[in-house]
Order: sequence, then structure tokens, then C-alpha cells
Amino acid sequence: MRFLWLPALIALIMSGLVAGPASASATATPRNGLHIKSTLTPQQSAAAGPKASPSSPHCVKPSRTAACEKFTVRTIISDGKGHAVGHTVADLAIVWRTQIKSREFTAEIFFDTTYAQGMTLGLINIITTKCEGTCVGTGEVAGPSSAKGQSFTGKLNYRDQTPQQQHNKPIIIVTPEMPVPGAGMPAAARATTDVRCDDLLKPQGAGCVVPEFTPTITSLHRLRFIDANIRQWQGRGAPKVLHRNSFLKAGHRSAVCGKAKLPQGWRPPAGWPLPLSDPRNKPSCDEYAFAATNEGGTRPGNGHDWVPKREQDSQGADLKNFFDANRVLDAASARTEGDAFNVDG
Repeated sequence: MRFLWLPALIALIMSGLVAGPASASATATPRNGLHIKSTLTPQQSAAAGPKASPSSPHCVKPSRTAACEKFTVRTIISDGKGHAVGHTVADLAIVWRTQIKSREFTAEIFFDTTYAQGMTLGLINIITTKCEGTCVGTGEVAGPSSAKGQSFTGKLNYRDQTPQQQHNKPIIIVTPEMPVPGAGMPAAARATTDVRCDDLLKPQGAGCVVPEFTPTITSLHRLRFIDANIRQWQGRGAPKVLHRNSFLKAGHRSAVCGKAKLPQGWRPPAGWPLPLSDPRNKPSCDEYAFAATNEGGTRPGNGHDWVPKREQDSQGADLKNFFDANRVLDAASARTEGDAFNVDG
């Protein structure tokens, strides 16, 4: 499985783009006695896990198909002697939205000016999109940013075209433009959001996710005995975060359930489906952590119990549907890890 890096650029119409790893600034060549220096600094990301959502009314709850990040845009306007004659500060929120069954994803732009002082009249920002390699981008967002309270919104569109796993790491670029030609140049910062697109889930087809967000399967609660088994072994130390790996399934299954036997005198507990003569109701060895994960097998904390075979069959279908719905990719080999997922026990 190849991992390719492909920058998607949110660019401005003006030339001379400048990019930086975390934050960046640019100063224009003096023109008609003015310099415009912009600084773009990323704030907190809302991609996944322990990360908190940025403080912005535009941000959404992070998920496998949505992420939010926020930047502070600071612009200083100086005269030919280097004296500051204007200053603005703005919040730039970007909401990334992907689709499980499509190569297309979007960046919703929310630009809000929070401070303005001095010679700022006519200051605007024009945002377009550019994407290199196998990704293409379209769209344009523009609006005024010369006074406190001014805001504008828009959407940039992307389409990934690779059949492999493609990690799209955008670069956010902001350039001020004023009536004075050539006074402004762009500033840039690397986005913290990673949009991964692939065409590896057959026959579902291609789609894109925010891979940093770890999805949680909850549908197994409906399977009474499997749910109890999961809670039992998680309570004894088995992990709640697993990594998909079908290459290990047979070996893990054999190690845990290969020689397992029903306890002597076993009788179906209350609620067990009857009659036992129905093959779907016969007891089946159910292991946790799941056999088709890196964490399965005879690791400390893992174990097994007996569940109706009909629940075993349903569990397999539930996991498959969950993996497809969240694009949880399998490992490339027995020695690698697939995507992580949480098991709500």
C-alpha cells in the first residue's frame, strides 16, 4: 500500500506565493509608499481524539467526514519609512467536509475581521484554490476585511484522482489586496487537517475521510451475548482501541478458540435463543479482542466466551458495514496496522 503526499493549495489570485510549515508572513515590495505584511498563524485543530474544537461558531463536531481548523490572520500596513499606518486582525475558520463514497471534498471558508485600525480602507482578501499532482481544485472566495465586523464566506472544491491512498495536506494562503497595486503579497501556513482519499474498499468504490478521527462501533450493543462478552474482557484489560488486520484472523482465531470446549454441564443462560437444535442457536466461541485485528489473539487481557452462532454471524456483518461506512482500511500485511477504531463495550 503506497502512501503518497500531495499538497492541495488554497491559493490567492496574486502571484509570488509563500508557504511555511506552521505560520508564515510576507512583506510586499514598496509600491506607492506602502508595504503590507500578513501573518497567518494556525490555532487549535478539531480533527480527532483528545484535540479540542477551535473556539469558533463556524466549527462543526469532528467526525470521519468533517474537521475544523482556525487561523489568525494579522495584517500590518506600513508606509515607506516602515511606520505602521494600518492594522487588522481576522479569524479564518475552515470546515473540511469529505464524502465516504466520493473523491470530492470541500473547504468551507469563514473569514471574520475582529480588529481594524488606521489606513485599512479598501483592504480585501481573494482566495482561490490550486491542487497539484492527482488532486484538482476549483472555486473562489473573496470579501472585504478593512473594518471590524466585516466577514465573508465561500467554498473551495477538491477532487482526488488517485486509486491508492492519497493524503492531501492543504496549504492555506492569505493575501491582502488594496487599491494600491502591488502593495500586498501572500502569507501561508500548512493546514493541520489531513484528507485521505482511496479506492481500496471493494466493491464500494472511492471515497475520502479525515483519518485522524477514530470512529467508534456501537451497533454491537444489540447483540446481547456478544455485548456482554466485550464488556467482560474490556473490564479485564483487553483494549478498546483496535486496528483492523484481516491477515491475522485465522491465526488469532485458532490460538483462542481452536481448542476451546464448552464447560462440562453447560446450559444455555437466560435469554439464549432456543431450540438448540437450530444450528443458528448453537454455542459458538467468541473471542475479544477481535481475531481480525492487531490486538487479537492470546495477548494479556484477551479471552473468549460462548455466544449463539446467529450473533456471531450478525457481528461479522455489523463490522463489515461499520468498516465500509467509515472507510476503516485493512492492513497491507500481517506485519502492518490497518486503521484504528474504538469498540464501545
